Amino acid sequence: MGNKPERIRVDPETNRGLIIERVNLLSRLTVFSQWSYNAFAWFCWIFLLRPLLIAGLWYLGFKMTYFQMIELEGFHNPEFFRWLIIALCLIFLFMLFWNRYNAYRFRGKDRRRSRGECDSVDMAAYYKVSPATIDRLKQAANLDFYFGPESVGIDDGTGSRIQALYAPQNLQKHLGDPSIPAWDNAADAPETKVSDQASGEKSRKL
Repeated sequence: MGNKPERIRVDPETNRGLIIERVNLLSRLTVFSQWSYNAFAWFCWIFLLRPLLIAGLWYLGFKMTYFQMIELEGFHNPEFFRWLIIALCLIFLFMLFWNRYNAYRFRGKDRRRSRGECDSVDMAAYYKVSPATIDRLKQAANLDFYFGPESVGIDDGTGSRIQALYAPQNLQKHLGDPSIPAWDNAADAPETKVSDQASGEKSRKL
């Protein structure tokens, strides 16, 4: 086993330490580098790659049309235009049918509506812990996860491990299986000492 690495903690006074979705902790150089790279990438896509791609497709289209219509004298063949019109009509009818089908299937529904934010209560109900436990984990500077078959142990550095439901292949256990308990307060949530790690568990540090 080797020595555990030194924990990285956030200093609330200097705002230095572990960065987890806190933009104010990013340095000016990091923010400037990210914005510069994004601006350069969008510039290349909008002004260089996209026009070149469109120009290449138009070139291939004109080249094939010239070869078929002029060199092979395809304009003298009425059968070609008849099948061309049939193909265009089939494409139009298919797109019209697909558009009408989606309009009927999703009528009255806003598919662009936001799914909303996941608060502590929702997350606690999903993992079968208490909302107070979720709030406590949010305040921790470092979390250690120990994955078992259907549960995960979470160590927030206080010397105790919080047990939470972990069943990614069985959604019913998260959605209200009566055999899985839900705790009303942090005191009821089972906690075990970190030293009691079960054999075969996998540890991941964030």
